[in-house]
Amino acid sequence: METVRSIASKNVFYNPDTGDFLDEMIYQGKFMLVVDVLLPDSSDEEKMGCTSKQLHWSRSIGNKGYVWTYLIDNQLLFSKKKKLYERFIAPGPFSKFYTEINRSSPGRLGVCLGRLANYAFLLARAS
Repeated sequence: METVRSIASKNVFYNPDTGDFLDEMIYQGKFMLVVDVLLPDSSDEEKMGCTSKQLHWSRSIGNKGYVWTYLIDNQLLFSKKKKLYERFIAPGPFSKFYTEINRSSPGRLGVCLGRLANYAFLLARAS
């Protein structure tokens, strides 16, 4: 996994000093696409560093709606606050909404969202 992460980091470019939180999520999603290509037989739980229960939570339509509503209502998508990385991108036992859903959510939820956004973009381009 570390070798793949090293390869991905050398092939997916991003300057964290100029981007906002949405840019960071998209970058992390591109990074995960490279990991998906290089490790097609590895489980999503292994690649994302979460449990199957947390992965299921992140894929639930209701939870996706809650997460996007939270990010939009709190004006976080275009924020340049560095703490957002710690809350939603960095590895951890859960993402930090500072609400009752904290412990249910997977860590690195922003990475999951960025990955899904990149796959949606690729699918749109293919059709």
